[in-house]
Amino acid sequence: MTMTFMAPIGAIETVVLTPNPKLQDPESIDHGVNFKEAMDGTFYTTVFSSAQKLLTYDFESMGKGKLVELEEFFKLYAGKHILITDYRGESWDVVFTEDTLSTVTEKLAKFASTGRQEAGSITLEFTGVRI
Repeated sequence: MTMTFMAPIGAIETVVLTPNPKLQDPESIDHGVNFKEAMDGTFYTTVFSSAQKLLTYDFESMGKGKLVELEEFFKLYAGKHILITDYRGESWDVVFTEDTLSTVTEKLAKFASTGRQEAGSITLEFTGVRI
C-alpha cells in the first residue's frame, strides 16, 4: 500500500502518492510527566497524554521527480492541515512540524538499470491526530 498526502482538508486540491516509507513506527506519543512530593515524603506521578501524535516518515531511494513533487507540496501546504493515509490504512489530520525540508540526492550507478540517474531520501515530520 502506498502513502497518500491530500491537501487542503475540506477542499482537496492536491494529491501526492508515495511509496512506503522506511519500515519503522512513525508514531511518537506526545505526553508529559509531573512528579510531586507530599509533605509526608510520598511521591506522586501524573502522566498527561493528549491525542496529538508526532509522526515521522523516512523515505529512501526515491526518484528525483518524486522528491521535487514532495518539496512543492511542502511549499504549498506548510502550516495548513493535510490529510494523510499511511501505509497501514490509517487516516491522520496533520500539519508539518518543520519550517524547511532537507533532501539528500545521490547519483548512483545501481539505479541505471531502472532509467533513474538520481535517487534521494527525505524525512517528513508531522504533528496531528488520527481521524
